[in-house]
Amino acid sequence: MNRNLKLLGIVVAVLALLTWLYQCGPLGPVSARKDTRDRDFAIENIESVGKVFLVRKTDGAIIILERRGNDWWVSNAIEGAPSFKANPNVVENLLEAMSGIRLKYIPPRAALEHIVKDLATRSIKVQVFDRSGQLMKTYYVGGAPPDERGTYMIMEGAEQPYVMELPGLGGSVRGRYDIFKIDRWRDKTVLAFDPDRIEYVSIDYPKQRSKAFELKREGRKWALNPLYPTTPRKPGAPDPKEIRTFLSGFRQVYGEAFLNEWDGRDSIRQLLPFARITVREAEREKTVTLWPIQRFVSDRDLPVVEKYHADIRPEGDFMIVQHRLIAKILWAYDFFFPEAPDS
Repeated sequence: MNRNLKLLGIVVAVLALLTWLYQCGPLGPVSARKDTRDRDFAIENIESVGKVFLVRKTDGAIIILERRGNDWWVSNAIEGAPSFKANPNVVENLLEAMSGIRLKYIPPRAALEHIVKDLATRSIKVQVFDRSGQLMKTYYVGGAPPDERGTYMIMEGAEQPYVMELPGLGGSVRGRYDIFKIDRWRDKTVLAFDPDRIEYVSIDYPKQRSKAFELKREGRKWALNPLYPTTPRKPGAPDPKEIRTFLSGFRQVYGEAFLNEWDGRDSIRQLLPFARITVREAEREKTVTLWPIQRFVSDRDLPVVEKYHADIRPEGDFMIVQHRLIAKILWAYDFFFPEAPDS
């Protein structure tokens, strides 16, 4: 009797499985299968992406990111506005979200009215194109549910919104998309020169003229001179090793932040600077002017300089630069000469 019951149970289970496979599974008709394309937000092959178009509904702000070779460039779609090299870290954060986004849960029916209203009024429209310019996906990124875990998202043309997540993030992913100040997207490189291509460098210290100098390439050699004729020339020749060390500092100097919208930048530009750095190669020249940002140590009342305001030309950018990052090129005239032996 028990054996017959077991056989009957197996037959029932097999029939139930076959019924499901036919009605809802891969053996069933196409119309009976669950269409999950409206939750397929992730870009599986993120390297295929060539352009990302972001529009914020609340104010119509636009950001366009375009891949050019190995770099990304950013613009804000204003007619005649320039495009800028994008900060690789900020772009990578966005691409990580676009490729790693996953379904967290389907929101309850009772919450749909609120979610749809949120998406309709304050979402960010995201259009993703491949490298040939073909549209890959269009979707909308909304706010977060009450517990701040996840992000409301809906595919264009769909009716069902979802709560999506980036595994490991914990909170909302909207912040990766909601960046519409172009300076926050921009690469913060202040100086980037190949030492072998540099032809000229000068550093002027208006308040310490004896430290100012200019360095010129003359064939395969370098000529080092004081920048001001009142500065006595050092005897002997500069150390070639010191010159190479100095020039290597121009490979990469990063800034901390842009201050292009700060009202005080023009007032700073009227002040006598601490230093003015000019570097030139065959096809380009750049000048960085520095004003120290001082803080005072309370127990000694001595100024400490940890950062500078920096005016970057010809771009016209105004930035903050950390002393620890730019100090490697803040040399003085006598730094290039061997120290005199002790008597």
